[in-house]
Amino acid sequence: MTLGLLSDSVFQRFFTHMDSTNIGSFGTIRLALDSNLIDTAEFINDNITESNSIELYRKSVNEILISKIFEDINLDGSDSTLLENIFSKHWIEAGMVIYDVAGILGQEYHSPQISFKKRPNDSTNMSLPKLSKRIVKFSPNPTRDKVTILGTENTTFEIEIIDMYNRVCLRKTNTKEIDLSMFANGIYSIRVLMENVPYSGKLVLLK
Repeated sequence: MTLGLLSDSVFQRFFTHMDSTNIGSFGTIRLALDSNLIDTAEFINDNITESNSIELYRKSVNEILISKIFEDINLDGSDSTLLENIFSKHWIEAGMVIYDVAGILGQEYHSPQISFKKRPNDSTNMSLPKLSKRIVKFSPNPTRDKVTILGTENTTFEIEIIDMYNRVCLRKTNTKEIDLSMFANGIYSIRVLMENVPYSGKLVLLK
């Protein structure tokens, strides 16, 4: 990709460098999994040397996706322990992979609260919105073709299915069972808006 400018070579070196980093490798793994190139994804993941906690958690979850989820093999105790440990982290520490973990575990992720010091002269009273007591779940997860939205009884709601590129693939209203048979394998985000309260989670699609 060039524009005929002197800066073309600078941009090319930048993108070439990014492709050779762990960030580029993790992106390549996601594309390989979406294309069902499991061996390719496994080879790249095995050769990544993680340099921080976010990369460590991403590589670990990739190993479970590659060796268990995409092979339709049940998770064992160590897998569940690892996933639950990552799920307990704040996304600042674990990175966005924590939403993939939430999808695998079939749970909805909420960031642990971060406390801030209150200034002594701050006397402003803020009223917090009333939180909904509903629990929204997606079942089965992982799924092969269809998923049922649980916890939406006796109310109206909207659902959006979003792919890894943040594109809205499907939008439905008051539909509890969603047919994903025409979708490609991968991890999708689900957003549910109900009673003016947004819910979100991850869904793993494996055919």
